[in-house]
Amino acid sequence: MARAKLVSFFVALAYVEAGESGAFLPKTNNSIKSTVVQGSGISIASERRTQSESVEKLPDVIFIGDFLDMAGKEIAKQIAYIPARKYLDAVTGSSAFSVQMAGLASWCYDLDYFKSTWPNGWAGGWELVAEYVNDTESLVVPGHDVVALFAKDNKCAISFSGTHGLADWSTNFNAKTKVSLPECGLFHAHEGFFEVFLQFLLNEAWTDEFEPYLENNCSGGIYTVGHSQGAAVAEIFAACINAAGETLTLPDLVRWGKLVHAGGVRNTNVEVSGIYTLAGPAPAWTVLTNKLDTNGIFQGVRYFNQDAWSFDPVPWMTYPMGMKHAKYAAVKLNDHPEEYAAHTDDAVNVPRFPSFVPEIFQHLPPSYMQRLMKGTRKATLKIQRAWALPDRTNAPFNNPKPDPYVVVDAKNRIWGEVYRTETKKAATDPTWDESFVLEKYEPGDEVQVTVFDEQHPWGQDQKLGSVILKNFEPQGFEGWRPLYHGAWLKVAIFMSPVDF
Repeated sequence: MARAKLVSFFVALAYVEAGESGAFLPKTNNSIKSTVVQGSGISIASERRTQSESVEKLPDVIFIGDFLDMAGKEIAKQIAYIPARKYLDAVTGSSAFSVQMAGLASWCYDLDYFKSTWPNGWAGGWELVAEYVNDTESLVVPGHDVVALFAKDNKCAISFSGTHGLADWSTNFNAKTKVSLPECGLFHAHEGFFEVFLQFLLNEAWTDEFEPYLENNCSGGIYTVGHSQGAAVAEIFAACINAAGETLTLPDLVRWGKLVHAGGVRNTNVEVSGIYTLAGPAPAWTVLTNKLDTNGIFQGVRYFNQDAWSFDPVPWMTYPMGMKHAKYAAVKLNDHPEEYAAHTDDAVNVPRFPSFVPEIFQHLPPSYMQRLMKGTRKATLKIQRAWALPDRTNAPFNNPKPDPYVVVDAKNRIWGEVYRTETKKAATDPTWDESFVLEKYEPGDEVQVTVFDEQHPWGQDQKLGSVILKNFEPQGFEGWRPLYHGAWLKVAIFMSPVDF
């Protein structure tokens, strides 16, 4: 990775020093498999730069933008995408549907890993069936909006990525104009979020891949999901599509006085069943509703992280501006999650008040997946029995047979909680059959199970051996594990879903 960054640095430097000659000019890479379009990025240009135009447009700024964009994406990969994998890899088909949807929102950032790790389907069969990547040239850096279509049986989920580089920040702050599209009941939407939606529908990926698949293969329901910026776009998409009917006439997409995409009529013969989002800002100054429901409510839920002391600042930032969410349920994630029903005023507004400290790590997918999985499943460890525990070698006052008990904690981190079985007297083959719900367990934890011989009051308790349970996600484990010098311990650990 360091070598790749160094190469990029010198390529950019050569580009800056090429000057009017045009030597060493980098070429735009359009060889990706996904659909590549124009129109997104900081200081948007409507047409791709020619080589001569590129040189004229502040190469120093271009170099700095490219370098910062590259660095930002690498940092995001290290602190957001990779740490999220241990939670995503632990999701199963029996996990709560909302957790599966949250996972699909997170996977939109990490599709290469998804495709290499889950070629036969994730969480019971979710497969990637279409992918749209907007890699448009701009005056500073290319945009990188991603939309992924996942399918499992006859259910489908459209996943919109969030902020993915410097170009997306221009989208986030592009709120100077309130945009309306009466043809689909959309009024006073955030201009930047709306343009991401508009650009997607105007692109051939929607016409050739997404819409035909959705219309013909998703009778079990279509769900829009997203994280951060992608959450706002997911709400706009759901509201607009459900109000549009079989076709929708879209306006031109114009930025900085330049035509990016000509408008036109697009097939929209699909219906969105629900919305599931993480960490989303509000998308409009009016409440977006479901025109296919008599109460205007969407199935689904919007999650935001907020503790008493710290919070994810992004979901709150649009409230002081007077912006609203779509009409669906909201849940505040913390040690005691709080739900706001879809029909309430709170659901479209919360969080109204910030906590004391904005914590950006609470905004990232790993934090949301950790809290969701903690609230929607439990790990239960059962200590069943031991066999062939050794006799005491030096016990002038004690029974030569051990008095065993078992202690359970984490090997790789501190849970702050230790579990202990009862003591069995004078037993080399004891049976406990005791179960513990591991409240502090998280995916990736190594569970340490240790057998001791209780020698009180005659001496210090002696360790008879221990086993480490790891890499048992998501299926759990049950069986015999060796302890020490021919002794064995039978344990089981089960993962089970619970109501949130």
